[in-house]
Amino acid sequence: MREGEPQPEEKEGESREHILVVDFLRHGRSTYKENYAQEQEDDLTPEGVEQVRQTAERIVYSIDPAEEIVVLWTSPRWRAQASIRILEQILQERGITYRSVTTLSSLRSLDQKDTVAMQYEWDKLKEEGIPAEIAYQQDVRFSNDPENIEPPTRVRRRAERVLHWLSYLNRHAETKGKRLHILTVSHSEVLQPVLTDIFRERLQQGQFVQPGEDVRVALSYNTDNKQTSVSADFCGVHREGLIFNDKTRKIEKPPAATEPA
Repeated sequence: MREGEPQPEEKEGESREHILVVDFLRHGRSTYKENYAQEQEDDLTPEGVEQVRQTAERIVYSIDPAEEIVVLWTSPRWRAQASIRILEQILQERGITYRSVTTLSSLRSLDQKDTVAMQYEWDKLKEEGIPAEIAYQQDVRFSNDPENIEPPTRVRRRAERVLHWLSYLNRHAETKGKRLHILTVSHSEVLQPVLTDIFRERLQQGQFVQPGEDVRVALSYNTDNKQTSVSADFCGVHREGLIFNDKTRKIEKPPAATEPA
């Protein structure tokens, strides 16, 4: 494993439950939303700053520093970096120590190879009144155009890679009895596969993570049955009874129990 903190340490012979909590926060609204072809430093709008601040205050208020080790992960994009700085500021205001801030390439937004061509497509969507977040996931012009844009299937693989790292850390990180709580800032296209896999039919048609919203996911690893259970909360909806499959790197329903003969 090359990205993320703290470094893992194997522990044998212990029978207990490891719990990791991760808050996946979408960055706040930015000027990039108005011009998809260009990024600028500190490009959060005043509305975007307030979106992140409100969510960050709620997240930070829920942290128990006596029981949790706080770690920050972020996308390398400017709008995500600006959002993570707001989280840092609020943690500092509350006097909560955090272990590290790590920039993960896998959390980045979709890659655009031909920004001029893609700007034309984003502008067309705006004229049609179609949210870019939905179009990117559903419109074949994005999934079938790898020359100009990173397709959703590749972004999904990055999201699955992040989940795999989280599962690995939950099993192996030495936390001295505390719970890992990872605050992560990323983008709609990275968060949407996670959201869809967990909530599926409970999502409203066309629902996605809005700027400044977060999805809280808890991973619970049982050292006896070697299984990682998943629960999550999003917009007042709770979901549990799922597992993370480390082989497929997917969140799934657990296999049906076999009745004894």
